[in-house]
Amino acid sequence: RRVHGTVTDPRSRKEMAVPLRCSDLVECMLPSWFDRFRSQTFRTALIPLPAPFVEYLLSDGVTLPRPAVSAPRDPYDSGNDDWDDDEEVLAPMFPDLEAQVCAAIRELGGSVFPKLNWSSPKDANWISADSTLRCMLPDDIFLLLKSSDYIVHDLQHAFESCVDASTCSSAPATVVLALREWRTVVPSGEFRCFVLHKTLCGISQRHCREYFECLNSPAHQNRVVELITEFFQRRVSPNFPLDSYVFDVYLDGGSIWLVDFAPWGPSTDSLLFTLEELEQRQERQQQQRRRRQQLQLQPQHNILATANCSHSNEINSNNNNNKNNNNNNT
Repeated sequence: RRVHGTVTDPRSRKEMAVPLRCSDLVECMLPSWFDRFRSQTFRTALIPLPAPFVEYLLSDGVTLPRPAVSAPRDPYDSGNDDWDDDEEVLAPMFPDLEAQVCAAIRELGGSVFPKLNWSSPKDANWISADSTLRCMLPDDIFLLLKSSDYIVHDLQHAFESCVDASTCSSAPATVVLALREWRTVVPSGEFRCFVLHKTLCGISQRHCREYFECLNSPAHQNRVVELITEFFQRRVSPNFPLDSYVFDVYLDGGSIWLVDFAPWGPSTDSLLFTLEELEQRQERQQQQRRRRQQLQLQPQHNILATANCSHSNEINSNNNNNKNNNNNNT
C-alpha cells in the first residue's frame, strides 16, 4: 500500500501484475471520465486552472489571494500604523478564477467538495472550521488547496510510480479544479471496488476501521454485491477503457452513485485486501467461470469484504451447499 507517495508493496513497480503506466493515470483523472458517467455521478463543475494559480499553489507560505473586490476603507482609519508597507508581501489576485468559482458554487447549491485532477485536499481538513472539505467561498477552497501535500503531489509527482515515468512530464498537461456538489453521505454506504483484467474481484467497505451493524447482515451483504455487480456490468465496464482499475461507489438505498476511479496498483489503498490476494481471487474466479460454463451453473457472490469479517463472505456458497444437502436428503 501507499501512504501518499511512498510505495510499500514489497514488489517493485515492474514486478506488479499490472504495470502502472502514465496513460492509466490519465484515464483515472476526473476530467477524463466525467462526461461518460455524468448521469451516474455527482454534479461537478470543472474549471481549468491558469498557470499563475498553479505556481501560487506550489509557492511557499499560505497567503490567500486578494479578493477581486476590495473591502471599503474604514473612514476612521488614519492609515498611520506601525507596519512598514514596503515590507508587506503583496498577495496575488485571480479575479477571473474567483468569479468562475463563485458561479460554480451557486450553481451546485451553495456548498462544494474541491479536488484537482486526482486528489482532494483531505490531508488539510484540519484547517477548516468544521474539519471537513465543505466549501462555501473561494477562500475556503484556496486555503485547503494551498495547505495540502496531496495537491502538491498531484502537481509535481503524479507520474513517478509509473513504469514509463521517464517518458511523461512530472505534471498533468492541464490542471483542473473539480468542484463537486456537497453531499452528506452515510459511511456504511461507501465501497471500493477492484477490477483486474475486466473481472470484478473484490469489494471493500471504504471505512475499514469502523464497524457497521448493517454490514453484518448476510442479506444486506448479498444486496450490496448484487447492486454493485449489476452497476459494474451495465454501467462501468462498457464505458471505462482500462482492463484493471479501482472505482469507488456510494449506495444510497437502492441508488448507486459513482464517486471516483483510481489506478490498479500500490498507489491506491487496497483497504481490506492485499494486491496479491486480489490477484489470486481473480485467478480463482476465472477458473470458476470456466467450470461454470462447462457445468452451466450460476455465479456465486463471494467477493465482499467488510470490517466485520476480514475475509470475503461465503454466504451464497454455504447456502448452495445447504440446498444441495437438503436435496440429497429428500
